[in-house]
Amino acid sequence: MTDDATTGAPTTSSDLAPGTAGAGLPAYDLMLDERRRLCPLPIIALARAAAADPSPVRVLLLADDPAAETDVAAWCAMRGRTLSWTGPSPDGHGRAYLVTAPTP
Repeated sequence: MTDDATTGAPTTSSDLAPGTAGAGLPAYDLMLDERRRLCPLPIIALARAAAADPSPVRVLLLADDPAAETDVAAWCAMRGRTLSWTGPSPDGHGRAYLVTAPTP
């Protein structure tokens, strides 16, 4: 994920279409690839995505920063989200974290 230079809004990239599961991944609505970015940037990206559009119920965060393991769980606890799944990223570089929001 990178930030749009004009708006500062998060932009995403993914080889997998939203709602699909591939390479052993659970289904998701939005993927944020924050690999090669260190703490606190993956959590900031997760917070921005949640604030920009609350409709993605399932956000898949890819991160390779070891701090993400505890940071994602802590962010979920503070924001009323659930860390529903963790596992290897699709290409084996880093980890994947599925964060889910309560449904209305």
